[in-house]
Amino acid sequence: MEINPNFSANAKNDFMLVIRARDGDQKAYAELMQRYKD
Repeated sequence: MEINPNFSANAKNDFMLVIRARDGDQKAYAELMQRYKD
């Protein structure tokens, strides 16, 4: 999957975390949950 070049740096990082989480990376999932828990 290609990252949109118009994404901000944070959006690009989140996008990569989502891909890793979808592939089963629990640390990536935990990091996403920590960032957006509230």
